[in-house]
Amino acid sequence: SGADLRGANITDTTEIDPKWRLVWEIANEGAEGKDLRDKDLSGANLTGANLITATLAGADLRGASLISATLSGADLRGADLHEAEIDDTTKIDDRWRLVWGIVNQGAAGQDLSEQDLSGANLTEADLSGANLTEADLSETTLSNAELIGTNLVAANLSSANLSHANLSGASLISATLTGANLSGADLISTTLTAADLTGADLRGANITDTTKIDLKWHLVWEIVNQGAEGRDLSGANLTGANLRGQTLTEVDLTGADLSQANLSGASLSGASLISATLSGADLRGAELNEADIDDTTKIDDKWRTVWEIVTLGAEGQDLSEQDLSGANLNGANLITATLTGADLSGASLISATLTGADLRGAKLHKARIDEANTQIDDKWRTVWEIVTLGAEGQDLSGANLAEADLSGASLISATLAGADLGRADLHGADLSQANLRDADLRGANLLGADLAETDLEGALYCLEEHDLVTTVFPEGFSRQGKGMIEDCPVPE
Repeated sequence: SGADLRGANITDTTEIDPKWRLVWEIANEGAEGKDLRDKDLSGANLTGANLITATLAGADLRGASLISATLSGADLRGADLHEAEIDDTTKIDDRWRLVWGIVNQGAAGQDLSEQDLSGANLTEADLSGANLTEADLSETTLSNAELIGTNLVAANLSSANLSHANLSGASLISATLTGANLSGADLISTTLTAADLTGADLRGANITDTTKIDLKWHLVWEIVNQGAEGRDLSGANLTGANLRGQTLTEVDLTGADLSQANLSGASLSGASLISATLSGADLRGAELNEADIDDTTKIDDKWRTVWEIVTLGAEGQDLSEQDLSGANLNGANLITATLTGADLSGASLISATLTGADLRGAKLHKARIDEANTQIDDKWRTVWEIVTLGAEGQDLSGANLAEADLSGASLISATLAGADLGRADLHGADLSQANLRDADLRGANLLGADLAETDLEGALYCLEEHDLVTTVFPEGFSRQGKGMIEDCPVPE
């Protein structure tokens, strides 16, 4: 372990890497209840440290000395305890002492039935032949672990990371593997009968004739690893299947059940979905253009709308307040469409045409817009740039940002002098040290915004009870001495 920094005299004038300054603080001041998640504490000498109820989730504690340290109630989910020094003087919850023992000493052949190992980092652990019947391994990291012949009957492995784990000969009868990552896992002679593989990632998993797995999940594995081209999937039961990013172009899925399936990023263009069921399916980023969908197709309203937009076009249509978040709208015709208040966050708008579209109040956060091919009015491109790329230090003086959704935007030190921010949504935005001289803030929502050292000289606001022009300031904000001007328009 590293140097013993207890009692060392370190001040603000000491030049020391942040990692070791943190270690010094822990060693000398304690870290009871402190948030240390994902911190690099590898090789640190934390002998005798007070880490009671500290959050150490995801922390790197490899090779750290925890002799005589107190970690009672500490959150060690995902923490790497490989080669960490722990002994009888270390006060640590039984659960995490067990995890430490497994990763450092192995647990081959041990009886760990019904043990709570949820969230533990058991990367590369040797659990071959162990009895983990009904154990809780949810959200546990078991990547590259040795699980040869392990008894995992009825174990809870939901959202567990089993990537490249060796599960050959293991028994997972009736195990829960919902959302588990089995990519690259060795499943030769593995028994998965009656296991729940809803949402499980089977890409690259090694399945052979010796693997006992329900026909439904074998089909999913085939699609994911061998492709769906030329397959007749009409009437197939693919409920809850993880088909993320799969090419299903022009595949016959007539009458197939894809309810709750993960189809994010999948290509369904030209696929037959007549009488298919896609209720609750995740279609974020999925290509739906030219897919064969009709009234017999059961699909959530959001995605039916997306399909209609990309297949039939939406020029001039009223799409106000629509949830189009995460939708693949590449190439869509949205000319003069009404998208006021629509949620386009995370939507892909590559090569889409939004010329003349009304995007007042629309959420454009992290939408994908192509500088060269997405046609969108300058005002809304600017709004997109601000909320997606940030505008720290940028010159936006005189910009027309009226009724734009700029919530959470980073506008630190930006120049917005004379900008029209009337009725703009700026809640949670960082406007610290920004120049808002003479800006129009009437009707703007500034709740939760950071206005520290913001220049508001001459900025217009209104406090009259009026839906359209009332300025909402952050709680506790004082206008005194800011030089702001109250100017409420005369009601028509």
